[in-house]
Amino acid sequence: MTALFAYELLKSDPSIYKHPKFAILISGFKSTALSHRDIVTNDKVRGIPSMHVYGEKDEWVVPSRSIALVDWFDRETAVVVAHKRGHFVPTDAENRILFK
Repeated sequence: MTALFAYELLKSDPSIYKHPKFAILISGFKSTALSHRDIVTNDKVRGIPSMHVYGEKDEWVVPSRSIALVDWFDRETAVVVAHKRGHFVPTDAENRILFK
């Protein structure tokens, strides 16, 4: 949802809705809904930096789906944070350094 929301905001009139300055996606993935197929297949989210956080052992959103979402954003401004655990935001000392 965050990815689609960022996409729609960037397509909107900035005098009505402010364009996002960045996007943080945690266990994010491309929508597979038929109504979104054209968007996620033929367009990209451009113009905002993104951070993609996923767990290498995530069983709810497999890592390959989160990695595929990175390519829907600007690869040059994307930051990818992969942690060794599952479907959650890591807060332990070892992983906090990844967010700096």
